Amino acid sequence: LEHMIAAGVAYHHAGLMQQERTVVEDGYRSGALLVLTATSTLAAGVNLPARRVILRSLWQGVGEVSRAQYLQMVGRAGRAGQSAVGESFLLGKGPAGAPPSKSNEWMSVCKLMAAPLPVLRSQVVDLQALATSAAQSQLQPTTSA
Repeated sequence: LEHMIAAGVAYHHAGLMQQERTVVEDGYRSGALLVLTATSTLAAGVNLPARRVILRSLWQGVGEVSRAQYLQMVGRAGRAGQSAVGESFLLGKGPAGAPPSKSNEWMSVCKLMAAPLPVLRSQVVDLQALATSAAQSQLQPTTSA
């Protein structure tokens, strides 16, 4: 890692010690590191925006990347307020349009790109609005049938 950092390149994964992670993340943020390779750990919890994100595989662990995972990972590219341009690439095996097989991921890539966005439900509560609503409901006369 030390020799790579001197060349402006580094890697990031869950097995790095905290000191190593800090050096890599700070080096990338400062621009001293121009290329950062990473496992999917970079998609979760580490705020390192990039101009270009390249996913070299459709697989994460034992399964295909989900639409939500894909969006989280490529969401590092072109972050608002930090980069005017963002690009993402997904490398799939096999020629475009060929029939599905173990050596051809074309259809899986197409399904991923066309998959609906996951349903999100906010758990954030505006406490002031909630308190105002509760106070107003207490002031309203109730009717009984």
